[in-house]
Amino acid sequence: MRVLHTSDWHVGRMFHGRDLLTDQESVLGGLADLVVDQRVDVVVVAGDLYDRAVPSGEAVAACTRILSRIRQAGAELVIIPGNHDSAARLGAFSEFAAAGGLHLRTRIVDVGRPVLLDDRYGSVAFYGIPYLDQNQLDTCWAR
Repeated sequence: MRVLHTSDWHVGRMFHGRDLLTDQESVLGGLADLVVDQRVDVVVVAGDLYDRAVPSGEAVAACTRILSRIRQAGAELVIIPGNHDSAARLGAFSEFAAAGGLHLRTRIVDVGRPVLLDDRYGSVAFYGIPYLDQNQLDTCWAR
């Protein structure tokens, strides 16, 4: 199985007052070409898909287009939140998204539940460990 491991996309980021969204969509959308050229089976985004916990509508739309291009190129997606993402927002509809090849691991209770993806050699288990702040850990371990 061919895996492309990425992180820290920060979709929606501004840099010294300059909106980077168009550039981000161009560069990150180009990953779809890499998926095709290198026959990548899985693209991992290990945190910070967005630049903030509540991304703009434009950032969400751009990210959706980017992820769609990668998926249409033939790769499954495995994504975990980083310290800039909102795990709860990113994980919304995760059960439905998995049916379309977008696998989100956003909750600590799911750390032991891998994303299982098959290739011609068998199953490969992806264990996503999302970024967790101290409040989330305290709440989880208090149960």
